[in-house]
Amino acid sequence: MLYDPQNIRIVMRDKTNPDGISEMSLAKYAEITAKPSNKKIINILPGSACCNKWAAKGMIKKVVKELDNAEDKAIIGCLYFRDLGQGMPDEYYYRTADICAKEFFEVCLKDRLPVKDEDVSSVKKAGAIMRRNMYFTHCYGSFMMESIEKCYQKRMAELGFTAHEQDIILRQSLSVEHNNISINLGEYEPKLSHLQRETCADEKRAERNYQKTSINDYIKQEPLADDEVLLIPLSKNEYMTLTKQITKDGYKEHNGAQWEEYKNNAGEREDSLCRGIMQQFIFYNRPIENIENLSKEAYKNHLMDNIDEDEFNTMLEYGKEYGEDYHNYRQNMNLKTKLRER
Repeated sequence: MLYDPQNIRIVMRDKTNPDGISEMSLAKYAEITAKPSNKKIINILPGSACCNKWAAKGMIKKVVKELDNAEDKAIIGCLYFRDLGQGMPDEYYYRTADICAKEFFEVCLKDRLPVKDEDVSSVKKAGAIMRRNMYFTHCYGSFMMESIEKCYQKRMAELGFTAHEQDIILRQSLSVEHNNISINLGEYEPKLSHLQRETCADEKRAERNYQKTSINDYIKQEPLADDEVLLIPLSKNEYMTLTKQITKDGYKEHNGAQWEEYKNNAGEREDSLCRGIMQQFIFYNRPIENIENLSKEAYKNHLMDNIDEDEFNTMLEYGKEYGEDYHNYRQNMNLKTKLRER
């Protein structure tokens, strides 16, 4: 049946299984991840091509490759929707993603969070629970992440946490998103910590029509130099790594360019930056203030090879300038639109 939640499955990395994976229901995955453990939990939210356990296994391999020597410190599971149609309108994927996300949240995440108490212990406990979860998305998987974000915000309010407490708690989870094509990218301020990995050469972005105020449209208009890698603040909790292209030939950068083996110089440095941020999250349990601080901690802990101090500072400095230019551009465009409407 179309949109049937029974079609939602999880494939988990399992080194004891000859296939290297185990397929299971959401309830079973919830049971496994609910057990006390020092391991982080990496929830993969894939694109539309991931509609069977073998494709999910491929996504798990990509995460393992990206995490390098940190993968054994995490439980890794990939969510997928069986028999997902290909070449469907965006509305279909939005609807499917929303169903997947809400079911996943209801079964695996909702009841982990504590009710607000009179002292700060529930805030600390909720923050620690959030800090155990990392999300790894690709393409349409970002639609699932948007729905999960909304579910978290609604649930935190139900549990009695103030807006300020929600800000502190929710940003402790890290979502690393690859080639997000959503029209909402950069248009709202998420509560979780988001790292968006984007390239100007992403062919999916080139073929889509975005609003003129969208960061996805702005990227088309303001390309980078060949060797530039920027860490751009889109909002307090959302940052973007942006490069012109990261593969040597720049061909089909949308599907997997971030974990492609043969990268150009910019691609190697972008990968080192993002790996460092992810490994910092996996290895350490320090509270997250924002992605920039997380990246600085990763650099200090020598988790970023191929990047010297000047290069790292340039990524941050020029990234801030690019972000400021974009926000000024968006404000001017919105002002022009309002003036035309009068």
